[in-house]
Amino acid sequence: MVHDYHGLIGTFNQAWQAQRKVWALCLDCGHANLLDPRDILGKSAEIGDLPFDKLRWRLRLTCRRCGRRRVGFLPHDEPWSSMR
Repeated sequence: MVHDYHGLIGTFNQAWQAQRKVWALCLDCGHANLLDPRDILGKSAEIGDLPFDKLRWRLRLTCRRCGRRRVGFLPHDEPWSSMR
C-alpha cells in the first residue's frame, strides 16, 4: 500500500514517509547511485531529520567513479513499491 505524501522531500525521514528512494549524485563527475532511506536510517537513525545539504559530511559517501566526496541528494520520483 502506498501512502500519500504531500510536501517537499528534504530529509531521509521525509523520503521514508513518502516511500521514495534518494539519488546520491557526485558533484564532481556526475556519477549517480540510488539509495534506499530504510538502509540509511537503519545504519544511523540520528541523521534522519538532517537536511540533505548537511548530510554529505555525516555520511562520508565516496564516489565509486572518481573517489571524491562532494555528494548531492535528490529524491526519486517513483515510490519504492513500484520499483523492482
